[in-house]
Amino acid sequence: MLALEDSCMPCETLQNSVSLRNVSGLRWTRSRQLRRHGQGWPNDAGTERVPRRRLALLRTLASVTLPLLFGARATGTEFTVTNTSDSGAGSLRQAITDANALTGTNSIVFHIPGSGAQTISPTSALPTIASPVSIDGYTQPGASANTLAVGTNATLLIVLNGLSAGSTTHGLHITAGSCTVRGLVINNYSYAGIKIDSGNGSTLAGNYIGTNATGTTAVPNGRGTQWDGVTIGETSTSANNVIGGASPADRNVISGNNGGAIRITSSAGGNTIRGNYLGVNAA
Repeated sequence: MLALEDSCMPCETLQNSVSLRNVSGLRWTRSRQLRRHGQGWPNDAGTERVPRRRLALLRTLASVTLPLLFGARATGTEFTVTNTSDSGAGSLRQAITDANALTGTNSIVFHIPGSGAQTISPTSALPTIASPVSIDGYTQPGASANTLAVGTNATLLIVLNGLSAGSTTHGLHITAGSCTVRGLVINNYSYAGIKIDSGNGSTLAGNYIGTNATGTTAVPNGRGTQWDGVTIGETSTSANNVIGGASPADRNVISGNNGGAIRITSSAGGNTIRGNYLGVNAA
């Protein structure tokens, strides 16, 4: 059985067609710890007095740059998913439809009442994501991203189950650029869990694709079709997407799918696969 380490590659950037096949069955493999090397803030010496106008300018600059440095939520309109219904007000389908109708980068967050994992079971394909959007399952109360260097202690509470969605359906189909999908469990679709076409520069981070909500049992995408967990550029070229990342919170678990874990079919380069668990469970 193949052991997978940091998405199976010492160099995290893939620029050509690739298919990473799932290992037969799920098992655990250790992954080397990822560290981000950076420089700390230098210590200041002395207590020079700052003129009032300069101080005001510094405060203005800080108010603009600090949110960018420390990850403030994307600007735009925020849509909240408040139920597991397949359609109507408060549904994920309606949130995607509303986000598609607007320009700029909008966000979809979750606040569904109840404890434990909340399962959304579409009866047909969800709308193609055609406008930049951030979909963040970690906004569901009680959900949390992974903090472990090895393994995962993430709690994912939003599940997209495609068992009733049709025989030619992807979990999420993204054609816009600069989208983010994080904190979702996507399973039981007949085609790919996530398909990215056309648009460039999207990020998939902290998701479980092809497993149950705890990442311990296979619930395959590609049911009977051999589609992969994630497919990039199947219909048209897509570049500069990131699957995973350097932080433990970015780690995807992409396992149990009937095809491969990740397939890049047509790319102009720059797609990065880093720090994921592929073909293994999340334990």
